[in-house]
Amino acid sequence: MHEHGYFQLDSIFSRSSMRHMRLTVESVRAAGWPAVFAMAYEEFWTILRTPPVARLLEGVLGTGYQMLPHMWCHYVTPSAGAHGWLPHVDGFHKTRVSLWIPFSDATLDNGCIYLVPQSRMPDQFGRAFLRRKRYSHQEASAILQNMRALPAGAGSVLGWNFGVVHWGTVASNAREPRVSAAYEFIAPGVKAEPVELPLLNISERIPSFDERLQMIGRALIAYSKFEPRMARYEKLAAELCG
Repeated sequence: MHEHGYFQLDSIFSRSSMRHMRLTVESVRAAGWPAVFAMAYEEFWTILRTPPVARLLEGVLGTGYQMLPHMWCHYVTPSAGAHGWLPHVDGFHKTRVSLWIPFSDATLDNGCIYLVPQSRMPDQFGRAFLRRKRYSHQEASAILQNMRALPAGAGSVLGWNFGVVHWGTVASNAREPRVSAAYEFIAPGVKAEPVELPLLNISERIPSFDERLQMIGRALIAYSKFEPRMARYEKLAAELCG
């Protein structure tokens, strides 16, 4: 994590529990709702309180880490051309970490995560990525050659600091969808930005049902730039946010 800006751990959660959560997401979608509404269920929060995840976050961020009120549930259909989010960074601060948990196997065929390790690119590459409009042929070649694919089995955990450029690739005709959830955390003693408030002490309690719905509303608004179809829920999202 310190050298490359990311980590990948296998088999943190059982495949049976991940299958249950995947089926929950698929049931929510079958009922006509965006996948992120599955995160109204407690299971999507209690997994963050398990000892392996808590030890992992303490090791990366320090004792007393807190959760940012940002999360999302991803569902990439197993069809040619489907894809996850375009290349981006989660922010500017390396004192924040994103956690990504696949509920189904994330493979080269269904759009697994790709990223550019921070050790392979110039310092501040991630920050500049948000501002740059053009890259030279030499720069583009370096980015392509240095990127890394991260296939991940259901129940594993991936994470990266906010400065790491990452994305979900385009799927082919895969056997199953790529279903996952993403969460964000901040190191203790670090001042949060206004858009990062309120902070959550996930080790003490999970968000209440009302808080979960409010976070879902905020997520629908914040991430419609990545998923334009979420714009149809703008009015509902505003109501959920209060």
